[in-house]
Amino acid sequence: MNGNSNPRVAIVYPHLPHYRYGVFSELDQRLEEVLFVTGGDSRDGSIETTPPRSFSHEALVRNRWWGRFLWQQGLGKVLDDFDATAVVFLGDFAHLSTWVQAARCRVRGRRVLFWTIGWHQPESGVRKQVRKIFYRLAHVLLLYGNHGRALGVRAGYPANRMRVIYNSYQSRVVNSQTSASNDSLPSGDRPVIGAVVRLSSSKGLDQIIKAAADLKNKHSIDVDCLIVGEGDERAGLEDVAASLGVRLFLPGAMYSEGELQDVYRRLTVTVIPRAAGLTVLQSLGAGTPVVTIANPFEQMPEFEAITDGVNGSLVEQADGQHLATACATWIERTQLDPERVAQDCRAAVVWNWSSHRQASAIIRELVPGAQRPNQI
Repeated sequence: MNGNSNPRVAIVYPHLPHYRYGVFSELDQRLEEVLFVTGGDSRDGSIETTPPRSFSHEALVRNRWWGRFLWQQGLGKVLDDFDATAVVFLGDFAHLSTWVQAARCRVRGRRVLFWTIGWHQPESGVRKQVRKIFYRLAHVLLLYGNHGRALGVRAGYPANRMRVIYNSYQSRVVNSQTSASNDSLPSGDRPVIGAVVRLSSSKGLDQIIKAAADLKNKHSIDVDCLIVGEGDERAGLEDVAASLGVRLFLPGAMYSEGELQDVYRRLTVTVIPRAAGLTVLQSLGAGTPVVTIANPFEQMPEFEAITDGVNGSLVEQADGQHLATACATWIERTQLDPERVAQDCRAAVVWNWSSHRQASAIIRELVPGAQRPNQI
């Protein structure tokens, strides 16, 4: 990499997800020359993308998928035409073109960064070795959380080539395809527990409904249950709610700022039993506490934004009983001092989990002075 203190930076993603708009916009404004490279829409349309021409310079490549494996056709030409001095790839080893282009960038003296969630669990065998070989193509890994970094150290990856930059949530959706009417949301006459989350079995969302039933039966707190999102679990959740006599609201997916503000005005406590990801940041940013499981091996990195007892609760078991007990505490606290609860929630996001801070962490790794020895 040359000595230019104003690097020409390419950000390479399969698509530009709406929740990355904040940090992408920060990079667009704060870097003199930055190009966002994308294949267009998400593979199955389940993730809303930022509208075209949201940023100063964008380039379109062709995504070719074989199952989970991706080849971004035309990526090498785009990087060469732009004459990038630093390239930030989404660090997924199933993206085959990233293997090739990251290696080409290293040969050509370009700084390579992988923006990745990193390690979820301790690994062994072929998967462990493939991940290590792939990650060594990068000068630096930009990781979402400290747990992932600790697992990377245990896996034998060099500690001085990992940076925890945390994560952020700030969306820009111009026209949402889903518009919620007031009757599709709880009235607000009772406390509301739930989440804005994809309806996935990995989240254990049926336990939210069981927690609502437990709140009424064991804590004498009558609540509504609101789960905003789409996915394969909808029918199953409806069945659980019907069997337990819980008022469940399933208005579908929502992305626009106005819709989400309306949702969080009604949500008293966000509950995500397992695998709590960006919803944590979205909820805390809206001033709503979050309840989820404490076990990091059942979590996403964003759960690290929760400080137990300050802006949410980390429970030992993600079952209805434990979740209900934590929710009862937060329902009482929000009734007694809602402003203090909201302030404590938002403070965590501002400190480490904001778009501005995340962009600053990335920019620090782009300048030549930040480059560590060129290890493979």
